[in-house]
Amino acid sequence: MGIMDKLARVMTDPIHRMPRKPQSYNDKYVVAYDFSEIDSETAVKELTTLLNDLEHAGLQAEVRAGYEQTLLIFVKAPRELLGNTVYKSRVKDWLYGIVPDHPGGNNTTVVDGAYEAEDILSVYHLVNWPKSLGGAGITPETGQWKNVKSIFPLHNEETNESLLKHLSKRLFLTMDDLDSIRDLWGSKVAFYFAFIQTYLVFLSFPAITGVIAWMYLDKYSLTYAIATCVWCTVFLEYWKIQEVDLGIRWNVQGIGKVKVNRPQFKYEKIIIDETGQQKHYFPKWKQVTRQLLQIPFILFSAVALGTIIILVFAIEVLISEGYDGPYKNLMEYVPTCLLAIALPYISSGLEEVATILTKYENHRTADYHEMSLTQKIFVLNIITNYLPILITAFIYVPFGDDVVPWLEGMTKSFLGAIGQKYMDDDLTFHVDSDRLRDEVIALVVTGQISGFFDENIMPVLKHKAQGLYRDYKRAHSKDAMLLSIFKDDPDEARFLRTARNQATLDKYNVQDDIAEIVLQFGYLSLFSPVWPLIPIGFLVNNVIELRTDFLKICNEFQRPAPVRTDGIGPWINSLDVLTWAGSISTGAIVHLFGANTIGRGAWWALPITIFISEHIFLGLRAVVKFVLQRIGSEQIRKQRQQRYATRVKHLEELEANKQSGLMLSVAERERRKSIRVMGHESFWTTQADDGASAVAGIGLIQAVKRAEVNNKQPKRRRTSQDNRTKSDEMANTTSPYPNPLSFASCSIGTSNHPLPQKLRAIAAAGFSGIELSFPDLQSFAQTHQQKHVADDDYPALCEAGAAVRTLCEQLNLQIMVLQPFANFEGWPRGSKEREEAFKRARGWMEIMSAVGTEMLQVGSSDSPAIKDAKEDDVIADLRELADLLGTRGFKIAYENWCWATRAPGWRDVWDVVRRVDRANVGLCLDTFQSAGGEWGDPTTASGRVEAAGAEEGWERSLAELSAAVPKEKIFFLQISDAYKVSPPLEARVVGEEGLRPRGRWSHDYRPLPYDGGYLPIVPFLEAVMRTGFEGWLSVEVFDGRFGEKYGDDLEGYAVKGREAVERMLGEMKLDKRD
Repeated sequence: MGIMDKLARVMTDPIHRMPRKPQSYNDKYVVAYDFSEIDSETAVKELTTLLNDLEHAGLQAEVRAGYEQTLLIFVKAPRELLGNTVYKSRVKDWLYGIVPDHPGGNNTTVVDGAYEAEDILSVYHLVNWPKSLGGAGITPETGQWKNVKSIFPLHNEETNESLLKHLSKRLFLTMDDLDSIRDLWGSKVAFYFAFIQTYLVFLSFPAITGVIAWMYLDKYSLTYAIATCVWCTVFLEYWKIQEVDLGIRWNVQGIGKVKVNRPQFKYEKIIIDETGQQKHYFPKWKQVTRQLLQIPFILFSAVALGTIIILVFAIEVLISEGYDGPYKNLMEYVPTCLLAIALPYISSGLEEVATILTKYENHRTADYHEMSLTQKIFVLNIITNYLPILITAFIYVPFGDDVVPWLEGMTKSFLGAIGQKYMDDDLTFHVDSDRLRDEVIALVVTGQISGFFDENIMPVLKHKAQGLYRDYKRAHSKDAMLLSIFKDDPDEARFLRTARNQATLDKYNVQDDIAEIVLQFGYLSLFSPVWPLIPIGFLVNNVIELRTDFLKICNEFQRPAPVRTDGIGPWINSLDVLTWAGSISTGAIVHLFGANTIGRGAWWALPITIFISEHIFLGLRAVVKFVLQRIGSEQIRKQRQQRYATRVKHLEELEANKQSGLMLSVAERERRKSIRVMGHESFWTTQADDGASAVAGIGLIQAVKRAEVNNKQPKRRRTSQDNRTKSDEMANTTSPYPNPLSFASCSIGTSNHPLPQKLRAIAAAGFSGIELSFPDLQSFAQTHQQKHVADDDYPALCEAGAAVRTLCEQLNLQIMVLQPFANFEGWPRGSKEREEAFKRARGWMEIMSAVGTEMLQVGSSDSPAIKDAKEDDVIADLRELADLLGTRGFKIAYENWCWATRAPGWRDVWDVVRRVDRANVGLCLDTFQSAGGEWGDPTTASGRVEAAGAEEGWERSLAELSAAVPKEKIFFLQISDAYKVSPPLEARVVGEEGLRPRGRWSHDYRPLPYDGGYLPIVPFLEAVMRTGFEGWLSVEVFDGRFGEKYGDDLEGYAVKGREAVERMLGEMKLDKRD
């Protein structure tokens, strides 16, 4: 829209005379919803869904009437949501290596966008991105949103006017000007302006040399052709560096890695990448195969368009040179008119085929889809723009003297009497040598004029006509229209008028503008020797274009979404091809038409000329690329300097801390000792204590010297190996029972003994597996990573778990189960406790994957808070947990704790397991939990349950267990005994943890079998084995006297545990295995 039009509207339109109210544009978006083609019920349903999706994404919405039957939904992102989304976008950029430094903060951090487009981009993501990524999933004209015609941000009119006023005073744009465009419309549009700005500056050279060549050099000058070829090469290689330079400056280099999938992208499967993230995968070979369909499409298009153009060209030549009938002056234009009429329809059909092919190619991102379609259309434009010149240059001018008379003869024969009447019999045809130049001038000049008209005049006229038609229709149509029914609030009228007008505008496609410049570049590269003044026309056009493009985006298009790119994409390849083709084309044209070339016009020499020209170009390109890369760019140098400064600073810090690093603290020494002890190379573990190496060395020296003095052979010092010998002997024995043996990591040593030391002792004693205790893993993580590791720091726990898994594999130990998962079931629905329980379950699943175990031990809850829980809720909780674990092939071993709130006995947990009814849910039985719950009692002087019939009840329980429980439902059996407590424990809950008497008994009074206990644990083992049980037998004890009884002899303790299990198996009174 022109300035005079604007002034006229301001003077006559009362709405435009209203003052513009202050408005923020960085946090708003508009959704245009058209319900003209659907019924009321469908429209209401779609609108409700649309608003709900926006609300669930955290966005605020206001609905206003649009033109005709269109609603405008104004979307606003609250400050906290927008700031947090911007922050997360920056973190994502850091994760993918787009920016080198972490932005700081945490998942609740709120930041302001560095510029308006950064905020608008985050709002666009909130509106457009799929729900899985936190967006509302609003995708215009796609799927369920086919009636959403567009989504767009509002133009910031004040900023547009200010920047346009500033740019209109400049001949060339500065880097700060490009930054301002990036800040307003994003890097995708800014890269176009940077490209045309660079191209405009470079055009000065061929414009000046073109004038000189036109004035002083011969036609088709070889010198000018070489100069233009050099210019094309230098420009292209410089732009490649400039593109990288701007990508670094605008923090978008490599931004394609963070692009989300376009809604129409069809993936074949979901894969997990190296970062652990899910990715939608479509095989590259399939996409490449589909893209190969471009080849027959381009060939067909070239043949179809080429045939039409050649036919029209031939008819035009025949009429102009051989027709001698009436209306000759008018008839000369008939072929061109027919071509002008037919070509748009043919091109439209081919563009539709190009659109279908591009959809079939299944590009992952919208950027690549858009570029692929635009480049197919660009190829069609190349054919229609360049083919007439190529026909003239390489067919008409060289062969016209032979071809035209032949065509005339064929035409006369075909037309018969009519041909004889109207065709000139005395035709003496000579090729017009200036026709090639005239063809180039006509196409270039008319192309620029028509392009300017199509881009800048037609949209204004079209938009004006649409506005007049809407006003007329609203005044005279009988159809219901929103603005005929509802009136705007006067305070909103100006704002709504602007928004409605923007909703009717077309979407801006920056690829079209880039294609126009690339087409220009092709004319220069391919045909510049024909008419050296081509660059002058392009220079003038682009000086105007640079400003009108900015004005065009402001007034004739919706504000583009400020999506980010790191350059002009595949257009670089198009420029490369045109530059290479130009080296061939200009060489051929100069050879055929130049005045001072060797072998001028000789066809036999043309291939030689082309070969030489092409290879000169290839060599020139290599030299230019080498020189420009050696010079480099400002941003690349800054980036290297910053990285170097960071590394130097890090090195200086290391050097500064060198001395302090040698003076280790006690805690650091203990940590390093722990890491050394857990190492898989046993050679390095024998002298881990401070000073141990010195003692060993001194001992060796003194031993040798004493031997010399006494003139004796040195005697080898011997140490006791009793425990290891016993272990080796047991490992070589064959048990009559196939049950593998395990030892719980929490049951050996004390808190002073690191987990690796425990594991080596267990392995040395001949056990096959371990129960990995969560507290042991957490302690190991803290020592290993030298930091506090919280219960829910699952990444740190998983990292530590992977290290434990490696150590166990080296020791030939299987991590049989992860334990103890406590107080899970029975919490009220919707409670925080239940939510935390399932959150904890998911975290423990990650740990299970890391450590390589498939079984989770779940203890029956001892929380008093679930006393009144419904049994069905308990069952449902465990069923849900089982299904959750089942997704990874994991299973649950449900254990009765004899002090539990709801399931203290084996019958209780067996009843729960049966009702849960899942294949991956079974029992963890325990000699202590059952014998200590049904037979023993720590609160009585006798240490036994003193109720009448207790002994008989115990025997019935054992018989029932053997008969009722299938062996496959017993996942493993834990073995331990209990001390008889003297004096007895008080029968009350004590301590901060609220432990019941049997809970305290379990925590501190459970020794190894045959180590001071008194419970009837062998009969319970016998009852389990009668089921045919062949699963794990695991030692789980909690002996509060371990330190005073065994000290640091962990291996001896583990050996004793194995001996105890073997002895229990030997004492069973079984006639056979069931």
